[in-house]
Amino acid sequence: FALFNGESHTMDHRQGFLQDVTTYANIWFKQPEHNDIEEFLKHFPPVFNWDYFDNKAMWHRNATPVYAAFRAHCLRLIKQWKHETALHRYLSEKPFLATALGFDGIPSQDRLWKDWNRYFSEDDRELIAEAAEEIVNIARYRNVPAPDEVFRPDETADREESEPDSQSVRHLTREKTKEVWQHAKPFVTSAYDLQRGENADVHENAFWEGHAFIGPRAETCVNEGIESFAADTTRDRVQAPSTHRHHLSQLGVEDMRRMHRDCVSQLIERARRDSELVGNLVAAIDITKSNPYRSKGKLERDENGNVTNPWLLGYQNDAHESPQYYFQWASIQIVGQDIPLVLDALPVRRGMSRWEIVDELLEAATDIVDLDLVLLDREFDAEDVRDACETHEVHYLMPGRMDASERGTCTDLRRQGKLVHVESQRNLEYYSDGADTSRKEVYVPAMSADWSGDDLDAEPVEEDDDEESLRQELMSDFAETVDEDRERVGEMFSEVVDEVREEEEQQPTRGSAADARQYQLFKTNHPDIDAPGSEMDEIDTAQMVSGVLRHYRARWGIENGFKQIKSFRVRTTSMDHGYRLFNFLFASTLYNVWRLVDLLVKLELEDDPAHKPLVTADLFLTIAKQCFGLEPPD
Repeated sequence: FALFNGESHTMDHRQGFLQDVTTYANIWFKQPEHNDIEEFLKHFPPVFNWDYFDNKAMWHRNATPVYAAFRAHCLRLIKQWKHETALHRYLSEKPFLATALGFDGIPSQDRLWKDWNRYFSEDDRELIAEAAEEIVNIARYRNVPAPDEVFRPDETADREESEPDSQSVRHLTREKTKEVWQHAKPFVTSAYDLQRGENADVHENAFWEGHAFIGPRAETCVNEGIESFAADTTRDRVQAPSTHRHHLSQLGVEDMRRMHRDCVSQLIERARRDSELVGNLVAAIDITKSNPYRSKGKLERDENGNVTNPWLLGYQNDAHESPQYYFQWASIQIVGQDIPLVLDALPVRRGMSRWEIVDELLEAATDIVDLDLVLLDREFDAEDVRDACETHEVHYLMPGRMDASERGTCTDLRRQGKLVHVESQRNLEYYSDGADTSRKEVYVPAMSADWSGDDLDAEPVEEDDDEESLRQELMSDFAETVDEDRERVGEMFSEVVDEVREEEEQQPTRGSAADARQYQLFKTNHPDIDAPGSEMDEIDTAQMVSGVLRHYRARWGIENGFKQIKSFRVRTTSMDHGYRLFNFLFASTLYNVWRLVDLLVKLELEDDPAHKPLVTADLFLTIAKQCFGLEPPD
């Protein structure tokens, strides 16, 4: 990729530097084997043009190489550590990482502090922060795990000098979390039921305690997990690992889902006492997958070579590679500024349509809360999915695929010089309250668009200052909304683990691919968007459209939820999809309880609670696994 030649701190050089970072990150994370951010930083090229940071005294014998300082502080910002103490401790624990980043040994905390606060100017620090944010965004887009602050212990607890007020707040947070958890845990124990006989020797709570105990322990399965739980708990008797798996596996899929929803209903009822989760809510539906299934033996296959287990779905990154196999779960989760609760989840089997998933999840979710809008990604762009949303009286918003007709529309829009366009298709059906459910296709400018006209086949359209200002505003508004990687347009199942892929119908091409790259298509039936009349100019149309499309930014909340739920989930190699589902649902239940506990603690300690968690998941899991059930005897 092209390296820019920067000589001074100009805006062109700044943008050029960020563009080079973006380009390199896209190239790196596009490779399936590149799935670690630290590895990316270790290989970030030292030949990169670092002249932007020309205030660094490179000649000084104690000076850190600029690329090493950049890599290290990028790592600190990506991990969301505010101070050099955490970075120094982390590099001390990983001396090979320090060397790989470009240091000649483990850098001292003082050296890291000077690099950031003295050698880098304020503009430098802002640029490095922007680069770190861009790296995280690209990694997440490529399904590479990115750190999430709420899953790390409170960093301020590790600082050498902590203010007394901060210590008091941390202590009060811990004590209040324990107190609130004592009131919240019955939501789980009252909703979940093993359906055993009355003469059982081991109390049922021991099963839930054990499962909560095992979940946060990385790479720990039931066998060693229950043994560790037996040594840690105050209970006289606990279940054997085989008994633990047996009773949880006996629960049916519908029983598991019902128990999870019963718990969710209790959590929502409690949250509404504090005016949370009231009114019409926004939710997202998406699919996540297990860790790759690594069989020690051969998978059972039919005469055509296909895996016979309908719950084990294959996914192939490259045509020349052997497919990997995963279990999948689809879920619906509240997103936005409300408490992000997982309302329901179900296992995905081979041949299950996206319509079935959406219909079943909405059927359950709309019985629990009032949903106004559901957000879906492009893989759900299908007529029957939209039908399902309207059947359940829910508005939808999703990116659309660019087929021949849509490409032609993009060409027409580009020739007319339009940035935003709405097409409406009136339906004959209406909601029960009479609201119009017309479906709309909305075209907005793509972030990757080149509006210079150099690669387009029409004369450039003259623009006045208002149109240019509008364009820049739209680029900013849709920054977190638009799919930047246009190569994936038209890939119907690029992120879906499925063995059978539909073939797109080949249609004559109308309109150019270059024109299609200028726009992003969204599909919705939201009543706040309508086809504008002749009296509405482009600025008014853009304001109308952006008010609704901004909701799509919240869809990332379900991706964060999936990553966080993994820290609650028990690991297993079992082929029983029911037991796999229980692990996912119980982890989702604990995740939900954590979010409620965090809310209640914040309401106790803060006058104006922020959306960001105060109780980290690490703290919650520590408390939950220690005192999940009632103290013996039960």
